[in-house]
Amino acid sequence: MLLRKHTLPRLMTFSPAFTHSTAVQLQKWRELKDLGEALEEHVLKPRRAQGTRWINHRRKALVALAANYRSLSVHLLQGADEPGQGKVKLKAYWRQLTSSTFVLHMVLYQDLLAELSELSLDFQADELSLSSVRSRVVASQTALLRQREKPGPYLRPVLNAFTSTSSAGVFEFKGVAISHHSTSDEAFRHQRVEIVNRITDCISQRFATFSTDPVLLAAEIFDPHNMPENISAIDPYGDEEVQRLCEHFEPLLLSNGCNVAEVEREWLRAKHDIHQHHRREAFFVLWHRMLTEKEAIYPNLLRIVLVFPVSTAHVERQFSTIKRIQGDWRLRLKMKTIEDLLLIKSQGCDPLEYQSE
Repeated sequence: MLLRKHTLPRLMTFSPAFTHSTAVQLQKWRELKDLGEALEEHVLKPRRAQGTRWINHRRKALVALAANYRSLSVHLLQGADEPGQGKVKLKAYWRQLTSSTFVLHMVLYQDLLAELSELSLDFQADELSLSSVRSRVVASQTALLRQREKPGPYLRPVLNAFTSTSSAGVFEFKGVAISHHSTSDEAFRHQRVEIVNRITDCISQRFATFSTDPVLLAAEIFDPHNMPENISAIDPYGDEEVQRLCEHFEPLLLSNGCNVAEVEREWLRAKHDIHQHHRREAFFVLWHRMLTEKEAIYPNLLRIVLVFPVSTAHVERQFSTIKRIQGDWRLRLKMKTIEDLLLIKSQGCDPLEYQSE
């Protein structure tokens, strides 16, 4: 998606060389650390970016690459000057790393990943309402589209240095001289627009149903933050949407003992109740309270809330926890023990607050 022919592979090529636990790579990592100390820089351990679908992992790998840029550049150049079979490859890596194309796209990628990783982390939250998904996607797309014309905080200083030194043909980044010859300001601007457009188009396609699906749009009426503040607008609010939800989920509702004919009357009472007492509460706080304290008052309406689509982030997080619990040295754990450990991890108190009594 991000100029896959050269930009993304170039950005991630340098990280794996220091992350695998072989003797040679550990030696290279120690050499990089020693070089960083000599340059009076704190070297971050490069992170592996390949093989992961989590955007935040890629962002952290890029943060390490940018932080280690000067040390890595010197390290590659020193390796290219030493005798051996890999000197030609290391020299090519150094040229690639110190090209203006690479540097400009690296800082652009930092700006884009900062926004995308924040969006990804928001979607991993346990308490995520349907309306907040749509609003968060729109906000992220707006922030990304803005970067077509207005550079982000990582790109801005580098682009200013690049454009202001066009006559000299060289600018400095992290103490390393970067030549202009590999790209031009106009070419990079065109590539930046293309990259942002591709990302936003991909997001639009992925989350299109949140803006077009009538059932998902109808479900947004249950978010108390979407309710009108004017009490006179409460009476008609959400009536058509509730009817649409009842029609869509009718077979499922009937099979679970819901009296669909009573939903409209209960919704009229519930929205006045919410407007008066719960309008400032978060979506999950409100409906958890309704389910635990007012189920007898709205027994049929609450059946609709229970059939809403939910986030799977919590379930995926549990699988990740199982992988950490049941490693190579703990394969004989009983199922009951694994369940207890999962319960402690997901719902237990902070270890500092634990009381054995």
